[in-house]
Amino acid sequence: MRGLPGPPHHPILGHLPVIARLKTEYPSDIHPHTYPHLVRDKYGLGDIYYLDFWPASPQMLIIASPELAQQVSNWNKHQIVRDILPALTGYHNMIAMEGKEWKTWRSIFNPGFSLSSLMSLVPGIVEDSLVFCDVLTEHAQKEDVFRLEEAATRLTIDIIGKVILDIELNSQREDNELLDALRSQITWLFDDQEFNPFKRWRPFRPLAVWWYTRRMNQYIGNVLDKRFSSRGAAQHTDPKRKPVIDRALDAYLEEEKEGTSSSTILAVDKTFKSYAIDQMKTFVFAGHDTTSSTICYVYHLLSKNPQAYAKVCEEHDIVFGTDLNATAALISSEPHLLNQLDYSLAIIKEVLRLFPPASTIRQGGEGMFITDPKTGKQYPTYDMMIWVNHVAVQRNRDLWDEPDTFKPERFLASAASTLPKDGYRPFERGPRSCIGQELALLETKIIMALTLRRFDIHASFDDLAALANDGSVWAPDEHVGPKKVEVLGDEMYQMLKATAKPRQGMPTRVSLRA
Repeated sequence: MRGLPGPPHHPILGHLPVIARLKTEYPSDIHPHTYPHLVRDKYGLGDIYYLDFWPASPQMLIIASPELAQQVSNWNKHQIVRDILPALTGYHNMIAMEGKEWKTWRSIFNPGFSLSSLMSLVPGIVEDSLVFCDVLTEHAQKEDVFRLEEAATRLTIDIIGKVILDIELNSQREDNELLDALRSQITWLFDDQEFNPFKRWRPFRPLAVWWYTRRMNQYIGNVLDKRFSSRGAAQHTDPKRKPVIDRALDAYLEEEKEGTSSSTILAVDKTFKSYAIDQMKTFVFAGHDTTSSTICYVYHLLSKNPQAYAKVCEEHDIVFGTDLNATAALISSEPHLLNQLDYSLAIIKEVLRLFPPASTIRQGGEGMFITDPKTGKQYPTYDMMIWVNHVAVQRNRDLWDEPDTFKPERFLASAASTLPKDGYRPFERGPRSCIGQELALLETKIIMALTLRRFDIHASFDDLAALANDGSVWAPDEHVGPKKVEVLGDEMYQMLKATAKPRQGMPTRVSLRA
């Protein structure tokens, strides 16, 4: 680390004392991807710097600018991705794949995530969103406090079930095997913020991971077999409506038949089935998680910004009319109207800028350097985990005007010229960008259109004590009391629960709008 940019470096402890000091200044349960940005601000670092937390984690090179991020966009993912993700997504997940293998599976699933394909599935998304409206209405009538992230997660699990697997999970009204296995698996993941060795390494983790992986594999495998055996039957009245699983099977059959009728293929190839199951688990995990957290932050930030709230409701009145009871049917019959929600989309993008769901990490190597375009200086990457930190990039004060302020207008077409090139990257950019980003934006717009004019939804951290024994996955909050705790100007900072979640699942109160 000698001579390389970074905070003060201890010759034995590296940068661990730096994090120890930050943990006294900020809540100890903030998401780890917040720390590189806090370190950069505290020590006045530039757009590229090094952090040495060994042996707690690999040595890191942090990137905080889009120009530098683009230099590593085609580099291999770091080994830690292949070490951690299989517990949730299997070993053949598209996130960790490289080269020809990645290209093959990306091409198989791309058609199912195209906007035109997703538009045909809008009625199903609307149907599940209406159940969510009923859930919110019940909470409003009870005047209780609840964790919105849990309700939003169940909604997005239902949506993913329909879009990906074409099945009714009904997670919003009851538990189901897939949801139970997924969420149980998440509780057994390695927690790098836990320093108690018995909790950090948990000797029964391998057994639990095996058990819940087996349950998820069996569930999705059975769905895949049923879809394969029923092919050719009249599954849908609309021939254009094809969930992701059907389009993947189309691609598989096209490749397998090789001049022979597809009807002669009697079963799904075991290799294809194994890979397909892992992709489906990846979509279920990543897809439900991003949207559920994003919609929580949409409600939270709009409740704090009444002018933006009024403006988005006005947009919905203009596009869908003022009869709220007609909105759902209108969206289902004319989904193209969602393309007119410019301000709603700007809100979603601003939320994802402020609270990105994840970042990307790449593998450095010997003889591989990153060049600062401003100075021409080259930075070594050997034995480094290269972290394109989305919090640091998207809150970089050199790139964004008032980076910690909620300003959706920055994403309107009229302000496009002011945006930093490649600076907005919650789904990453380039060929390895998130395959499900169109789905995330589409379902979030639908949920907003069906709820914002009906409900007032706001975080209620003063009521956290009432949720102490609700049986959720959240540990008791260490900040219950009169003192207000904020990170980057907001009390609903991100926490780590497999991915970035709103603090304590966003304790919420909801009421019906007049």
